[in-house]
Order: sequence, then structure tokens, then C-alpha cells
Amino acid sequence: MNILNITSILPAPFERKKRENDVLLVTARNHEKKNTNKHHFVLIVPYSNFLFSLIKQKWKEFYLLKKQGCYHYEGREIEVIAIPAYGKDRKFDDIFVRLAYVFYKKKIKRIIQEKNIQIVHAHNVVSDLGITGILSKEYKLPYVVTTRDIHRIPITRNIAKRLSSASALISPNIMQKKIATRYNSSSFLLPHGIDSTFLNQNKEYCKSEVLKIVTFARLLDWKNIDKVIYALEQFDENFQYDIYGDGPELMRLRQLVNESSIKEKVNFNGFIDYNKVPTTLIQYDLFVLISYPETFGRVFVEAMACGLPVIAAKGCGIDGYISHGKEGFLVNPENSNELSVAISKFLKNKDLLEIMGRSAKATSNSFSWMEIVNKLDSVYNNALSQKVI
Repeated sequence: MNILNITSILPAPFERKKRENDVLLVTARNHEKKNTNKHHFVLIVPYSNFLFSLIKQKWKEFYLLKKQGCYHYEGREIEVIAIPAYGKDRKFDDIFVRLAYVFYKKKIKRIIQEKNIQIVHAHNVVSDLGITGILSKEYKLPYVVTTRDIHRIPITRNIAKRLSSASALISPNIMQKKIATRYNSSSFLLPHGIDSTFLNQNKEYCKSEVLKIVTFARLLDWKNIDKVIYALEQFDENFQYDIYGDGPELMRLRQLVNESSIKEKVNFNGFIDYNKVPTTLIQYDLFVLISYPETFGRVFVEAMACGLPVIAAKGCGIDGYISHGKEGFLVNPENSNELSVAISKFLKNKDLLEIMGRSAKATSNSFSWMEIVNKLDSVYNNALSQKVI
């Protein structure tokens, strides 16, 4: 089975890989272990020219990608298509997509013929789906859609039509699936998987006087790490809060901690190699990350697999996969009191760490890559069996 992935989410070759962008490559690698599957990738980037490239670094990267036309990453050749973007105004999206398709028509035809493409997978519901819908109609190829961002954008008539014409819709979280089902009854819930190195961790629970809290995240404002710091300032009990990751919020968060009453209890540990994450996580008692919005959040399941209860935001991608009061707690990211109450439960009752940690570990077993790719393979095979009109 040859699958063409049309996506705007892949690691770029210009900077250190952001792990949150590599999930499609990891999924492909695991799926290719099954039978004779082969994944191919087209990355969609916003159109940029030389003048744009002088304004901002990211536009320079988009320009270079467009100019190169393709790049190699982890042994894969990734083709590049550039589509103009007009901010958050969606009324011009379909026009830009159609113009881009005409411009790249020969390139797309070459990819489909050379790679013997049998099915197309669009990974969001705007530009990715726009290109996919057009080429599916022209080449009579079945297609599936991952409904990423379906809850954050207005669904135009063209988007709705393409969603309903898809062989299947795949949603990474429960909230998105509820929306997707309105447009297509062939709608499936399919989260991201996690590596076996996390699932194979066996945590030993001991009641230490110090509650060891951890966050792994790219340091961005919507990760709400500052709100965790504010919440922890309310406690006199013994705790240690370690933050792993880097990003544009680092300096602001450091300053916030230095001006707080808990600066001796908070540590910034920077970026660590992904291979070290499982053995690092297992050293802690509690995982806290109230990022919002969050499409899924693999790191929550990775922490659960290491036996840690989690505190996450209500309405984020992990909401529904975990239950409030079972594997941890779900809190309103805008309500600091809810977060404080959740943390205080673990400070006052250390038994909860083991009780909820074991529940979290049990829940994480359903996120093995073998289980995820088996479901994905079933969706693809069912799509291939359908006649494309």
C-alpha cells in the first residue's frame, strides 16, 4: 500500500527538530513495519518570496523550502508545495489552494505516478484537505482526513463537502471526533502512540517527604507553565518542581521564578535527549501541564506509562482519554484555584500518587504503536475497498 501524506506539520531541516512535529514520521515508520506499506510526504508551507524572507526568520525558512522544492529528513525525501496564506481570513483559502494546485500540477502528477500512490491522507482540514480533494477527484484516489484544527476554524461549504466525501475521518481527540461525525459517519478516534521504552518502565513508589513535580514541554505561552508557578507559590509544603524543555518563554519564566517565593524549589533543566525522557520521568511523582489548546499531547501518555498521575487542562486533547479523579485531575486552565486544589490533594495524601499512578499506567497500555497502526491499517484498507466517484 502506497500512501501519500499531504501535511503542513513536519520537522523542518533548518533547526533542531521539535519532537511535537515528528509524530507523522513516527507513525509512518511504525506502519511500514506492517506488510508492505510505504509512506510518502508532501509538506505544505505558506508561500514566501525573497522580500518576505528579509522580514522574519520563519518566512526565510518558508522561502528556502519553496526554492529547494524538496528536502531529505531521516532518510525520506519530502516534497514541498507553497500556498499563499491570508492570515486568519479563510475566504480566500480555496482560491489559493486551486491556484497552487495548477502551479504544482506536474509535480503532483509525477509523485503520484512514480510512487504508485493508492491512497491520500490529508492531515488538516484547510490547505491539506483542499489539495487532497482536488487531486482525489482528478486521479480517482480515495482519501482520509485527520481532523486536526476542525474545532478552531469555520467550516466552509467546500470544506464540509470534502469532509463528507472522504472515505474516513480520523480524529486524535474525542472533542474533534464529535464535530467530525456531523460531516461523515465514517469517523474514527485514533490517538498517537508512544514508544515501548515508556510502556516498559516499572516505577517503584515510595512516600518521600518531598513531592517531586515535573513538566516536559516546549516553553511557549500557551503551555501555561507560568500558571503552575503561580499555583505552587501558595504552598508551604515540601515540593520540587523541575521543568524540562526550551523555547521563547524561557527568560520570562526564569524571571518569574526569581521574583517568586519558591525560587529555591524550581529548576530549569533545559532540553534533554528524547532517549533519556523515560528514565527521567520515572524519577518523579507527578506530571503537570495545563497547556491549552492541545490537539493531543503525547507527553501526557508517556508520563502515565512511567506511572505518574497527571494534571491536565479540561477540554485539551487528552481530556476524555483520562478521567478526572482516576489517572489524575483535569482543571480549568484559566482557574488557578482548581489547579491549586488538584496539587494540594497530592501534597496532603501521598497515597494518591500510587493509586492514580497505577491507574495511569494501566490506561497507557492502549497507546502502544502496535495497537495504533493496526487501527490505522484497517482504516486505510477499508478506504481502498471503496469506489471513488
